[in-house]
Amino acid sequence: MKSCPVCGRQDLADDLGECPDCASPFQGNVVDYQALTAGSLLKDGEYEIIELLGRGGFAFTYLARQRSLGREVAVKELFSNNSELSQRVPGSSQVISRHPREFDLLRQDFQREAERLCALEHPDIVRVYDRFTDNGTEYLVMERVEGKSLERWRMEDGSQFKPNQLRRHIEPLFEAVAWLHAQGLVHRDINPRNIMVREDGRPVLIDFGLARHIGSQAGSRSVMAATDGYAPPEQYFEENPRGTAIDIYALGAVLYFLVRGEPPPPALQRKGNNARLRWPRGISRKLKDEIERAMVLDVKERPSTVEEWLTCSDQKSEKKDNKSGKNKVEVNNGKAQNNAKKHHDGKESGYDSVYWDAKSPKQRMEVEAKKSQGLEESSRMVFWAVLCVGVSGAFGYLVRLF
Repeated sequence: MKSCPVCGRQDLADDLGECPDCASPFQGNVVDYQALTAGSLLKDGEYEIIELLGRGGFAFTYLARQRSLGREVAVKELFSNNSELSQRVPGSSQVISRHPREFDLLRQDFQREAERLCALEHPDIVRVYDRFTDNGTEYLVMERVEGKSLERWRMEDGSQFKPNQLRRHIEPLFEAVAWLHAQGLVHRDINPRNIMVREDGRPVLIDFGLARHIGSQAGSRSVMAATDGYAPPEQYFEENPRGTAIDIYALGAVLYFLVRGEPPPPALQRKGNNARLRWPRGISRKLKDEIERAMVLDVKERPSTVEEWLTCSDQKSEKKDNKSGKNKVEVNNGKAQNNAKKHHDGKESGYDSVYWDAKSPKQRMEVEAKKSQGLEESSRMVFWAVLCVGVSGAFGYLVRLF
């Protein structure tokens, strides 16, 4: 995989001829001349750079080897894509800035991110092992998540599933985000590129570069920091508080991406140009209501917690079903923390626990196939039973006639 050195787009296939975001052409192996080269050593030789994984707006991410433990890790290096703020000394690993005071503010933000992440310990949130200062900048050492981004997973594997089956692939994140909010933090950048799908199929939330304490104001590098399609309207304005409703909108947008196969329209387009959400065939009313409820444009009308979001969506669907005279088959109580615990315990939850007991995506496909096969066999049994009763009745009638 490679990244675009112009816009920072990550997780791109090696055979791409140009960046799908900024259309910059790729010529051979893409190498960012400002990035550390393979073999570079950090923290007195503790970490050895293997290769560049990607570049964002404020950092490089490398695959590295922790020499003392003999394991591979991901190392994030603070390095702004604004050349006025960050430059590499030619022939050296040292980072310098033309605006030291502003770069120091970036370093303070980066250090705060590191402190927040070091305190987090959750199975569906990326783990942080170490943080340190070197080369005139800051570094963060994280676990290397084996797998692929949710964006790539949807393109390669997700098309095999029906819209209503796709939801369960990120259900563990609902509990993870609820837990994050309980720690007093809001992520502010939940999108398919910041969600990795492990090899066992479980998602993990990464990149906390924009994370803030709930209710706090934006920091020095957060002006207009928003991912189009996944950020709500209020996130485009610095003066607005950073509340948990931002993450609820993003979760709904991620669900929309999964079922639709493309990002939702940017919030400002939805608000200004009346751009509408478009729904694929086969999506259930419950899932549609859930997404719409999360992506309400007015922050005052949007749920502010995961529990409130899921509970309101269930109640709305229940009212619609009762009004149409249909029997409601299943009610998800919306308590994200209880749901996730039931998943970890292997017990029944709002979704099929057998599904998450499967060890691989292929086995999960087999679970879906067996469920469909079971329904088909039940239908056939009912058909033959009715046919036998009919034949027996007809035979009895003929016997009485003759």
